[in-house]
Amino acid sequence: MKTVYLVSCAAEKRAADLPAEHLYCSDLFQKARAYALRNMSLGDQWYILSAKYGLLNPGMIVGTYDETLNNMRKSERMQWARRVESDLRNLLHPGDRVVFLAGQKYREFLEPGLLALGCQTLIPMRGMLIGEQVTRQQIISAMKEFDLRFRSTEDDSGTLYAVMENGKRYPPKRILELATGVPRSKFYGGKPSNDVFYGLGFHIAETEDGGASPQEISKEQARRAEPVPDVNQLLKDLFAKSWVRLDDDVKRLVDSQYPGVYILAYPDEKLLGRSVKEDLAGQPVTEEDVFYVGVSHAGVRKRLRQFIDGLEDGGHHSGAMRFFTTVANGTPYSNFAERRPFFVASISVPCTPLKTTRFPLDLQKMGVVAQLEWYVLARVKAQTEQEPWLNKK
Repeated sequence: MKTVYLVSCAAEKRAADLPAEHLYCSDLFQKARAYALRNMSLGDQWYILSAKYGLLNPGMIVGTYDETLNNMRKSERMQWARRVESDLRNLLHPGDRVVFLAGQKYREFLEPGLLALGCQTLIPMRGMLIGEQVTRQQIISAMKEFDLRFRSTEDDSGTLYAVMENGKRYPPKRILELATGVPRSKFYGGKPSNDVFYGLGFHIAETEDGGASPQEISKEQARRAEPVPDVNQLLKDLFAKSWVRLDDDVKRLVDSQYPGVYILAYPDEKLLGRSVKEDLAGQPVTEEDVFYVGVSHAGVRKRLRQFIDGLEDGGHHSGAMRFFTTVANGTPYSNFAERRPFFVASISVPCTPLKTTRFPLDLQKMGVVAQLEWYVLARVKAQTEQEPWLNKK
């Protein structure tokens, strides 16, 4: 029985053709490499998990590159894992041990195949605090990635805090996710995440009201203190709205930072089996056009972004998963040749959903939001004699 150590590659590289083990120069890579060499016995081996090359021999001469699993879609990561697993099957036998010195994105689709082969897998970093897995340079790289790929479509702060760098705000857990490959759901926000940034020399700012002026804060506090709205009036207001394209900036949806109900239209004659108007932008909302009804108690804007992400990889959102599997047949929406644009309308109720700061009034308002979802579904079914296409299980 032997042990094979798998060390993930790193974004920080030297600008030269070098043996792979000397190409990556991040502190975390060096620590992982040292761990493997320190613990190896006679007959053991170690390899690098490279986003570009797959299973990489440490002595192989390679040049610098700019690829990471964090930028890959789910289908691409699955393909990468199958490629690496195929190479590992030539090295491993049942009973061998595989030690992962790599983040979640490198392990998620690779580990199950190795377990099926009869290997034992160990993940020393799993027991480490998130702060022990990340360096300041990794955080800076993650911030650059956020600026380039996500700033235009995602919030620039967390629910309560933002990490500051060069006058910009960043969402702490999102940055840690990009830096480490560990999903946000696997670690805590608030103080545990903030302590990581403090320890690396970053400044954390409170952002409950998004850096608004005192006048704006006072106005929003007054709105959150308004009485519980009538569900029938909310229903009427929603169907008095006009459709907007989902791929426009969702921040334009009024009050979409608050809990609320959203409806989607997807004008596809072939799918719906009836004549439809393909461009609904600016058109009044009608029951016949409603393709999906959704609700979010964390904020409509965040839920819509999860839907958009889910259209690409089948995750994040149950409705997006059904579209991904039954309509697009597993093809990412951006590559789906027969795709049509989605349109959205929403209505939200200003309130505070956070458990630590909400009041009874907030809970009552969130109850009305939950009620509204059923009222919308009922109105659509009463008018069309069926529930929205994508809500069907």
